[in-house]
Amino acid sequence: MVNMVRPDLPKLKVPICLLVDDWTVGDVWQEEKDFDRSWEFINDFADLVEQYEIRGKISFIPYLSTYKSPNPLPLGRIDTGIKGLSPSRLRKFIQVAKERLLPVFDISPEVLTHTQALDLETERLLPESEWSWSNWQDEETLTEYIARGLEILKAVGITANGVTSGCDFGREIEGLYVRAMLIAQKEVNNIP
Repeated sequence: MVNMVRPDLPKLKVPICLLVDDWTVGDVWQEEKDFDRSWEFINDFADLVEQYEIRGKISFIPYLSTYKSPNPLPLGRIDTGIKGLSPSRLRKFIQVAKERLLPVFDISPEVLTHTQALDLETERLLPESEWSWSNWQDEETLTEYIARGLEILKAVGITANGVTSGCDFGREIEGLYVRAMLIAQKEVNNIP
């Protein structure tokens, strides 16, 4: 992949900045899960980033589920294990992200699942999308939900500088959402 990309920088004055959205440790949108493709991609991508000194932001999904409507299947958290992905491959994937990408990319959680909302007590998927569910929650519930995404990243050694909103997450209650993000960051990452 790296050999196929060659940027043309006019007078070498314009840096390359890239936003990577909805990144996961595997292609889990279909019933057949493909973790090898994500493994190849993260290594090729890290090579490209290093070769061309790319900087940017990655929104990372901390809790994986398949996207099989109307009943997506929960797969797990990146800090405790993903069904179908060996623990050693998961550790190596996260190691590449931390060692090769985190120094030059901000990595933030794309809230928690980017699909169905998650019951934080049972870790079962709810029958409603995160973005729909978020718009009728109170500040305390949103704070706890956002904090969980930040905690999962922190547990694997990634301190997120922010949170990425999936689709319309919090759109109807923007003021509450903003306060919940700030409180969650303060609680999880000790941001003053």
